[in-house]
Amino acid sequence: MRILCTGGSGFLGSHIVDLLVEKGIDTYVLKSGYRSNNHPDVVNKEATVIRGNLLNPVEVDVATQNMDMVFHCGAVLSHYADLYPELAFDVNVKGTWNLKKACKQNNVQRIIYASTSFVYGDPTTVPVNENSPLNPKGNFEVGKLAAEKILQAVHPCQVPYTILRLFNMYGPRSYPDGVYSQATTTFILAALKGLSIEVHADGKQELDFVYVKDAAKAFIDCISEKAENKIFNVGSGTSTSINNLAMSINLLTNNKAGIHYNTAHPPYLKTVQADITSIKQQVGWTPKTSWMQGLKETVEFFKEWTQQ
Repeated sequence: MRILCTGGSGFLGSHIVDLLVEKGIDTYVLKSGYRSNNHPDVVNKEATVIRGNLLNPVEVDVATQNMDMVFHCGAVLSHYADLYPELAFDVNVKGTWNLKKACKQNNVQRIIYASTSFVYGDPTTVPVNENSPLNPKGNFEVGKLAAEKILQAVHPCQVPYTILRLFNMYGPRSYPDGVYSQATTTFILAALKGLSIEVHADGKQELDFVYVKDAAKAFIDCISEKAENKIFNVGSGTSTSINNLAMSINLLTNNKAGIHYNTAHPPYLKTVQADITSIKQQVGWTPKTSWMQGLKETVEFFKEWTQQ
């Protein structure tokens, strides 16, 4: 089997590539996008890098030739989508169309797509399942939902798909930069410096955090034919308050500086929790990493990273 991973040098994609290589799958990485190029090169040395851009149909066509499947993780992410909306819609929407068209031309068996739980917006009921109302709030999630619809469309071309709606991922390689950093990463870096952790609002908002290596394993499990033309939530199935996240990180880092609250900053989402019944029953995937174990491994990663 030959699998191409777009965004294979990014946070999630690099972990997926590691698992593909570990399984002995002939693995290729389409390395494109300005953000990943500013990060350390974490592409597995056993994978083959193909230089190309999702916005270049010729390069995408070449990259997908002779591939059995494509794992589509390449995207312009959240805060970048707000700063550069035209680029975000081009990459996340038009880039997905370019990929689908190339996969159709090259007889690729399936596209497994990294979507986001943000397509649900602020859920009206918790936990959310795959049939819950969709109410995206910002450019990133609107583009992701549009890409989902492109993959589901049967006209003018049809390619089998699997859509994975990823909840709040955390873990090693979530590299921060001047524009975007996940809450878990931001909290850990502050705690390692002995600084108090800034929490927005009252910190009682609850999110579903899933360890990145568990999320990567969901892509591998969805190679199964049982996942074809399905949409699955990928989360932990539990919700954790931002207060608990901050306190857990202070505990693991032995940070005595505590927490301070920015009450002027409203929470982006209030309560989010994934119903992961479908992927458990239909594919057999389930998260394996406990909350504290995942945080511990993430803290250890950033301890080493900050000392380099």
